[in-house]
Amino acid sequence: MSLPLPAKSLYDRLGGVEAVRAVVDEFYKRLVADPKLAKFFADANVGKLKIHQLQFLKVAFTEIPNDMDIVGIMIEKHEALFRDKGLNADHFDIVASHLVGACKHLGVSDEMVQEAAAIVVPLRVAFEQGAALHGGNTKEGA
Repeated sequence: MSLPLPAKSLYDRLGGVEAVRAVVDEFYKRLVADPKLAKFFADANVGKLKIHQLQFLKVAFTEIPNDMDIVGIMIEKHEALFRDKGLNADHFDIVASHLVGACKHLGVSDEMVQEAAAIVVPLRVAFEQGAALHGGNTKEGA
């Protein structure tokens, strides 16, 4: 009797590193072009951010370890943006919509886009908490 093979991760079903890299490239094109987000990327090393995003999506789209405080990590990594540039949950919503748009643009199936969104959207709480802790504005453009 053979055991069933484990289901492939979303990361693998998307096509692995090359496919996710293509999503990240399209995603960042959209982010840096969005006037509501421009202030967050004005002085940023976008190449470095894309590398971090690719690493994050690999973890998020495979399996986030139970002992990883992803919300705490996101708050810590974005602290200066919360404090200095007013990053908040409204910005997260815009960013999440660009991730969905990038996936759809590249022909990712609706089912996998919904699966990706179901992984990413719960992380909104990090931006709610980060803005509250570090003085970010509560409304977009505020």
